[in-house]
Amino acid sequence: MSRRGGQTRSHSKLARPPQPMPAPLIGTVPVTRYVWTATLLGAFCFLVYVSNPRKPLSADSVPARLLPFSILRERNLDLDEFAWLRRLDPQPYFLRQAANGHWRSRYPVIVPVAVTPLYLPVTWWLQHHHIDDDDVRFRLAAVFMERIVAALITAASASLVFLAAATMTPRHRAAAVALLYAFGTSTWAIGSQALWQHGPAELALAGLSLFLILPAQRRTAVAAGAFAALAVLARPTMAIFALLAAVFMWRERRSHLVAFLSVPLVGALLVAAYFNTRLLELAHIDLGHGAFGIPRLRALVGLLVSPNRGLFVYVPLAVLAVPALLRPPASSPRWLTYARTGVAAYLLVYSAWAGWWGGHCYGPRFLTDLMPVLALSAIPIGERLWCRPAGRVVVAGLAACGVMVQGIGAYCDDNAWNALPQSVDRAPERVWDWQDTQILRAARAGWHGFDLVPLLWQTALNPQPAHLSLFQAGDLAGQITLDQPVPLHYRRGRAETLRVQITNLGGRTWPAFSDYGLMQVWGLYRWWSSGRMVAGEGGFIPLPRNLAAGESISLDARIDAPKRPGFYELELLIAQALAADRGAAGNATIRVPAEIR
Repeated sequence: MSRRGGQTRSHSKLARPPQPMPAPLIGTVPVTRYVWTATLLGAFCFLVYVSNPRKPLSADSVPARLLPFSILRERNLDLDEFAWLRRLDPQPYFLRQAANGHWRSRYPVIVPVAVTPLYLPVTWWLQHHHIDDDDVRFRLAAVFMERIVAALITAASASLVFLAAATMTPRHRAAAVALLYAFGTSTWAIGSQALWQHGPAELALAGLSLFLILPAQRRTAVAAGAFAALAVLARPTMAIFALLAAVFMWRERRSHLVAFLSVPLVGALLVAAYFNTRLLELAHIDLGHGAFGIPRLRALVGLLVSPNRGLFVYVPLAVLAVPALLRPPASSPRWLTYARTGVAAYLLVYSAWAGWWGGHCYGPRFLTDLMPVLALSAIPIGERLWCRPAGRVVVAGLAACGVMVQGIGAYCDDNAWNALPQSVDRAPERVWDWQDTQILRAARAGWHGFDLVPLLWQTALNPQPAHLSLFQAGDLAGQITLDQPVPLHYRRGRAETLRVQITNLGGRTWPAFSDYGLMQVWGLYRWWSSGRMVAGEGGFIPLPRNLAAGESISLDARIDAPKRPGFYELELLIAQALAADRGAAGNATIRVPAEIR
């Protein structure tokens, strides 16, 4: 104590005012300085992700697509009200029937529950206009909202990857890393396109990585714990990284271990407390069809280099992550040393999965979850290569190739490769077919990025109902005419364009879109030779919008020519889809001669 001017001043540390906690740093810059950049980057990614309004290519996300509507309308987590889901199959693969008879999602539902508030406006609009679930407008709204939410989740993961990368490299390079993660990996063609489990898994892994890379603090530990809990709830196999994060906290930041475990423990206690109630469904784990066995070398190699599912084929930039995964540089964040074990474990887990190729998808669907860690692990070798002219050519080439491949998947892939000439699930050896690759088939399919634009435009300007129900024969009465001369001259095995005019002469509007459950009306084409229909040749001609009674529409139909040359007849007809391989045809039909060269 000392006296000066009659006042007493203490030199004790206890008398000093408390100092504010410093903000977490990215290098030497507070993380808050980069939040605005991260937000702009995420907004840009979101706009690109939603720039391809197209029809969904998989039914896996149907429960996640519909569950928010059930929560808002009926205050429950079952999907009983959507009876049309069981129209094709009394027990669809993506649903399970609980002991009480209710139909539940077979997949984790934490994400659909969490995003339910975003569905309030569209739910109100549907109810205000008395739109029922069998109206094309409802199915379109459900798909539209799913795309919006999936894009938001995936764009947020790109922002988190940017913040994590900025701890390892200058800001402009971190932005490049985030953009290549967003558009040069399966994040674009898979994660952002539907409410699969992959987008939330990427978001969780990106957030977990960011907060384990940032300096050790209590709040960063709590945030990391929250992302670890989200990872497990959104995608059960992400428990690999959640456990590794716990090991990291135990060995590297033990003083903050309790803070890290606080959120997961609270969540576990809530689930345990309500074990016999619906809250348990938030953490429901169901692996669906298939089974785990012993890891197989063929599956492991297929996950990495097969022409139709290989990681390095669809995500060429992933090769830059290999050196850091095998031997992390001393300058890399400690968390990435642990994360490389997670990558190896993930590869082993899915090489042991019976359906390791991922079903009907575009590229290495199961490995999409790993993209945040692969992007961060690629930084060291990427920076070293960028310092040399030849290295820049390599990095630029890999980046351009990756963006091109993912762009083809986002805008062109029509799922035809997965189904024709035989379903990949029935013939998984097709993933090794170098002569018929999914990427080239998708590129030849042409532009499909705006498939739903005419229907969206019609709904906005003329919101008339188009119901999905069983039609009578007279409802499918119509006429088909060609707007080009015959005979047709096509090149064998090529996709050709045929100008067609279709007229609805029935008494009901033909619905052009149904999502899952079919009942939409579309055109069919079949090839005939010597009075017999050619097996394995033919396809669908989707209507771009609903067609009212008495209305005509002209469209450019894609026609896949037969693989063998010769003289054929091309038959066109109108049908209502009743199953994947069955429909009810109307009286609108036409046959024209064609020469295949």
